[in-house]
Amino acid sequence: MLLDAPGASRTPPIFRLRASVTTDYYGDTVEDWENPVKAPLKRAQVQDVETIADDGFTRRVIKGQRLLIVPGAVDLAATDRVEIQGQVWRIEGLPVTRRGLASRVYTRATLTRSEA
Repeated sequence: MLLDAPGASRTPPIFRLRASVTTDYYGDTVEDWENPVKAPLKRAQVQDVETIADDGFTRRVIKGQRLLIVPGAVDLAATDRVEIQGQVWRIEGLPVTRRGLASRVYTRATLTRSEA
């Protein structure tokens, strides 16, 4: 746990990963996930998500998803990835920016585990 001040704790840093752009052998522009552009998502938090799948016969709990919540309107795209404690997560669907109950703006996205 990292401490800023007495009694205050912070969550580990969370980063947005965006593919850099390079040129392939044929001269075409392609995404380069070997060297992504890394940007911190300030004050971001993640929550575990459990989904229950029910096919009428069996109920299964599907794990491996998280909910990303970032204060403010954040530059986050469906093609980006998110790094949390060294693990890379893909954004599932489109990130959504909303106004909360206390008139605060926040961005949220569902994350699924990625191998790259």
